[in-house]
Amino acid sequence: MNIIFVSSEVYPFQKHGGLADISASLPKTLSQKGLQIKTILPLYEDDGFQNAYQLFKTKTIQFGQESIETSYYTYTFENHDYIFVKNSLLSALDPNETFLTFVMFNVCVLSILKDLGHPVDLIHINDWHTSFIPFLLDSMFRPLDPFYENIKTLLTIHNLERQGQFDRQFETYLPYKNFTYILNGHINFLKTGIMRANYINTVSRTYKQEILLRFYGFDLDSALKARQDHLEGILNGFDHHLYDPTTSKTLHINYDLDTYEKGKAFNKTKFLESLGLKDDTLPLMLFNGRLGRQKGIDIMKSSLEEALSNASINLVIVGEGEAKYEAYFKELERKYKDHVHFFEGFDQTFSEKAYAASDFFLLPSLFEPSGLNHLIAMRYGSLPIVRETGGLKDTVFSKGPKHNGFTFINYDDQEFQDVFLEAISYYYEKNPLFHEKITHAMQVTSHLDDMAENYIHLYDKVMNEE
Repeated sequence: MNIIFVSSEVYPFQKHGGLADISASLPKTLSQKGLQIKTILPLYEDDGFQNAYQLFKTKTIQFGQESIETSYYTYTFENHDYIFVKNSLLSALDPNETFLTFVMFNVCVLSILKDLGHPVDLIHINDWHTSFIPFLLDSMFRPLDPFYENIKTLLTIHNLERQGQFDRQFETYLPYKNFTYILNGHINFLKTGIMRANYINTVSRTYKQEILLRFYGFDLDSALKARQDHLEGILNGFDHHLYDPTTSKTLHINYDLDTYEKGKAFNKTKFLESLGLKDDTLPLMLFNGRLGRQKGIDIMKSSLEEALSNASINLVIVGEGEAKYEAYFKELERKYKDHVHFFEGFDQTFSEKAYAASDFFLLPSLFEPSGLNHLIAMRYGSLPIVRETGGLKDTVFSKGPKHNGFTFINYDDQEFQDVFLEAISYYYEKNPLFHEKITHAMQVTSHLDDMAENYIHLYDKVMNEE
């Protein structure tokens, strides 16, 4: 089976969120399992690897009234083949991109497939940036060339909130008018993919059910209900070899299930010293992720500020995103400089040290399609404090034989505070259940291999359906 995997971001070439991590790890794992798979992504101006890329082909891409010179580059990284698309529209991954930026990227992806020298069975597209591919395949490419006739498409929705919505004035670029790309009077990339792809999947079982509801559906619940017979849920996994406290060269000392108390304590002391934070006897809270409303920052504020004013916690924040949240954490750092550190941006080495040092991982999300960072934190013995939604509900349990963290149900600052204070009390009172939770958390089983096997089964289902 020949697969083309298409994404707007792939680590380490470009990373703005969890999509980049999955877009890096899933195709590599699938290729290790024998699938023929290549990844196509944009070549942005700030790509630090681009000097190593080899020019593959240059083409003039026509779309509507537009004609744009596009270069395709190849690169093999960690035994996986990448194709980078470069043109004047693709300067950076910017949330304020124009309609043309990504519709042209979609056209460019389809335009290069025939030049690869082998047939393509399935195109695996990801999120809104690539969601016009099924429509363009049907309207522009299949009618003109038998090469494209039997290509199937799978759309993976990592985040339904971001949809790629643009004014209907851009309809003049499209081959013909069609209701499938219209939502609320606008052209909507993600709706187009939902209606046109052969199959759709989300990144956890619970999120698959949630997005059929109005609250989580972001106006796409009706479209998803219309396609629910072709909708699957596959839980994201992470690379246990990449994130392993027993072998990591990043940590001050390694540790495992038998030595985690000593190992985490030593890593915590060294980490706090490097940041200039005081008192390693305090529980260390970690937030690592995109700074946006979705992540539950608003319902954490009062609890964090009260705990910091009492000097009962240390807090480390890693991430970037909405300006108001960046400003908030900068102010928190200024106000509690002995107990708060804000690392603006994403850095794997820093993050790994933070996971190993932290006692708790904060992710009380309004919604969370899957979540990867809380799984990585668990691997390092950092207990998640999360709301029961999406992939968090599928992987974090406050009670029962697999209890491995602290959870609450409603998106409410008082409910968060109750579980937040409960977690802190477990720490200070040395509750024996605290150590049970850590040992369960460190045995987290969300493996890349499991995720890849599930995708292989889904690929087979897509290909075998008439």
